[in-house]
Amino acid sequence: MGKTGKQTFFVTGDVYGVFCCCFCDFGDEFEVRDATGEEPKEVFVAKVTKASPGVVTCLENRMHGFETGDVVTFKEVTGMDALNGTSHKISVISSYAFSICDTTDEKYQPYKHGGIARQVKVPTTVNFDSLEKQLTSPNLLIVDFAKMQAPSTVHLGMWALHMFQKEHSRLPKPGNSDDAAKLLEFAQSLNSKMHEKVEDVDSRLLKWLSYTAQGCFAPLTAAMGGILAQEVLKALTGKFTPLKQWLYMDSVEVCQDLESKLGSLQPKGDRNDALRMCIGEELLKKLASLKLFMVGCGAIGCEMLKNYALMGIASAENGMITITDNDLIEKSNLNRQFLFRPHHIRQPKSTTAAASALEINPDLHIDPHQHKVCPDTEEKVYNDTFFESQDLCVNALDNVEARRYMD
Repeated sequence: MGKTGKQTFFVTGDVYGVFCCCFCDFGDEFEVRDATGEEPKEVFVAKVTKASPGVVTCLENRMHGFETGDVVTFKEVTGMDALNGTSHKISVISSYAFSICDTTDEKYQPYKHGGIARQVKVPTTVNFDSLEKQLTSPNLLIVDFAKMQAPSTVHLGMWALHMFQKEHSRLPKPGNSDDAAKLLEFAQSLNSKMHEKVEDVDSRLLKWLSYTAQGCFAPLTAAMGGILAQEVLKALTGKFTPLKQWLYMDSVEVCQDLESKLGSLQPKGDRNDALRMCIGEELLKKLASLKLFMVGCGAIGCEMLKNYALMGIASAENGMITITDNDLIEKSNLNRQFLFRPHHIRQPKSTTAAASALEINPDLHIDPHQHKVCPDTEEKVYNDTFFESQDLCVNALDNVEARRYMD
C-alpha cells in the first residue's frame, strides 16, 4: 500500500543486449475480475440426470469448453425448473458433459427438455511476493520449452549485472572476457543466497549477457515493451491474468558464430552501435545489404517495417526492401497500425509506411508498390526473376487467399 492508502502496483522491465526481463508485483491480494477476457461460454443442454451429483449433457454432443472449477448458471430449463437462475461450480466429466450439485432433492423435478448453461465470470484473488523475496525465491515463467533451464541462470545473471554496475559504475564492456569472468563470479556468489540453488549455472549464457549488456536488440525491446504495457493494463483493469512474477527471454542464438570474433562487437560511434554490440559487424553488414520482399503493410507489416528500420536492414547501397499493399488507410486502422496517423487516411498503405520508416532510419532503401501478389502480376511484376533476386520474403498478410498464393 502507498502512503495514501491506495494499492501500488509495481511493473519493471529491462533489456540488456540479447536478454530481457519483466517483473510484476500487484500486492498481497490482487483481484482478477476476468482471467481470460473472452466472452462467457454458452452451451445448449440435452439432459440433466437426477443424481448425486447431477450430470449435464450437451445438446448433439457439442463440446462445452468449460474447465473444472468453472461456475455456470442455467436458464430456460423445462422440468427441472429449480436450476433456472442458479449458479453451480462444475466438474468436467468429458468434453460433452459435466457434473453440478446433488439433484436428487425434491425441489429438482425430472428434466424434460431445453435449457442453456452459461459460464459465469467469478473474480479470483492472486497473491504476489515482494521483489526482495522474489530475488531469492523467484517464480519463473517458461516461454521457450527448448530452454527450460535458461530463466534460472539469466535471473542470476541479471541480478549479478546490477551488482557489477553498482561496483564499477558501468555495464560490462562489449566482448570483454575479464568483465565476463567478474560477472560470473557475482552470479556464483548470488547463487549461494538462493533458497533453491541453481544446480546447473550456464556459464555460456552469462558470458553473452556480459558481452552484449551495453547493446540493445530492437526486436526484444519491441516484444518486452508490449508485454510491459499489457501488464500495466492488467493492473489497472483487473482483466486478464497477470504474469506471476518473472519473465525472461533471450535471443542468444544470434551470437552463436561470434565466439572467435569478439572484436566485432566494439562500438564505432554510429547509430548502429546498440545492434553491433549484439550481433557483430559481419552480421550487421549482411542485414544492411539484404534484399527483402514483404507482402502487406497492415498491423504486422508496420511492426516488421519498424524493426527493419531499427536494425538497419537494407541501409547499404546494395540493399533494398520492396513492400507491396494495394489497400488504402482507413480510420479503423489507426489503433493498431502505428506508422499511420489521422492525416494519412485514404492514402496508400505502402507509400505511407515507407515514408514513416524513413523517418525512423533515413538510410533505408525502400521501394513501395501498390500491386497485389496474385496470378495477374506474376508475369510482369512478381515473376521468377524478381523472386530469385530476393534474399528473404516476408508474409505480413491478413487474408487466407493471399497467404496460400505466397506459400
